[in-house]
This record gives sequence, C-alpha cells and structure tokens, in this order.
Amino acid sequence: MIKDANLKFPNRRQKMKSVEGIVIHHPLAYWTIQRLHEYFISIGWNGTAYSYYVQQDATVYYGRSAKGTEYVGAHTKGENHRYIGICAEGNFHQDVNGVPAKRISDDQYRKLVSITAAKCREHNLTHKDVFGHYEIPGQSTSCPGKLFSMDKFRMDVRKELMKGDDDLNLSNYQWSVLENQVEGLLEDGVISDQDWLRKIKDRTITASEMIWLNSVVLQRLR
Repeated sequence: MIKDANLKFPNRRQKMKSVEGIVIHHPLAYWTIQRLHEYFISIGWNGTAYSYYVQQDATVYYGRSAKGTEYVGAHTKGENHRYIGICAEGNFHQDVNGVPAKRISDDQYRKLVSITAAKCREHNLTHKDVFGHYEIPGQSTSCPGKLFSMDKFRMDVRKELMKGDDDLNLSNYQWSVLENQVEGLLEDGVISDQDWLRKIKDRTITASEMIWLNSVVLQRLR
C-alpha cells in the first residue's frame, strides 16, 4: 500500500505520457518524505524529485506521483519524461558529510522490491527495465551506491513478478516457434503490442500472461 503524505507542490506537476522504465535511487540522507520534500523546495525545486519514496521503516509514500497518475520527476537528468524514480531512504555508498553509509535493511529492501515489481506490472515492464541511477547514460553518480547490488535487485524483482505464475518450461526450439508465431501475429495486425514479443525474446513471459494472450488472439480471430 502506498501512503499519501499530503505533499504540497509550489508549481503544477506535468503528467507523464508513458513510462519506459524505473530508476532506483538513494538520497544520501536519513530523512522522512516530508523532510526530503522540504529540502527540495528550499533549493528552488518543485518539491521532492522522486516519484515514490520508501522510508527506513518500510513505509512507501507517493512523492512526485499520485494515486492513478505518474508525474514527471526530477531524479534522472534528461530522462525524467521516460522514467519514474523510486528512492529508498538512506546512504548505501560511503560515509559522506557526516552521514554514515550502511546496507539497506531486509524490511526496507523487500518493500522496495515489492513496489518496483508492482510498478513494472502496472506499466507492462520487466526486471530488465529497472536501472540504478548510475546505469543511465550521461549520469555522473554512483547512486544507489556500492552497497546496493542492482544485479541482485533486478533478479529479486523478477522473482516477485513471477510469484503466483508458473514458469514456462520450454525448450529452445519451443521458444523459437513461439517467437515466430507472435512475430506473425504482429505482422498480420492480430496484436499490436510489441511488448509481447520482447517478453518472449527475454523469456520473461509467464504462464498466466500466455493464457491471457491466447484468449485475446482467439477473440480477435473469430
């Protein structure tokens, strides 16, 4: 559950047209969402830079975004119109300006995985669409820090996305046949969403997604 911190923004927020990925951050500080929001306003920004904020106590708050709406943030230079930003309270890199560095707690980490997976589902993304701030080209940062493994985090998000679904245990040949079939459906205009093909190529499509896709195809071929 995402809580509303009732943040007041100095200026009107701009709605995002689409979400192409998720960027993970840390603020190099141990601040509540309210303190973080006040800090950004004090330096002339339109409130908190991040779309969502996971506090140390594992509470998730809306940041720049709101229930039912993603707003453009200010967390990843030049890419805010494409990506939402999820920030975990803390410093996961090294001691800086008197702020000690330490690894994220298990509870906070699990909640970060959960909200990230939920946003992946909502925006039809996979774990491969999740990045650390430092992984975005053109960014001069180590965020979310050397004490936070993005490779492990992506795998944990993938596991979360797979919960409740059976893995498709297909042979390489079966995956190839499935890929060719979906390519044909796209070419014939039976389906139009290229994400189906991407998920099959990445082998991240789940059994329940395949059932849903089959039902859509059958309905459109009638």
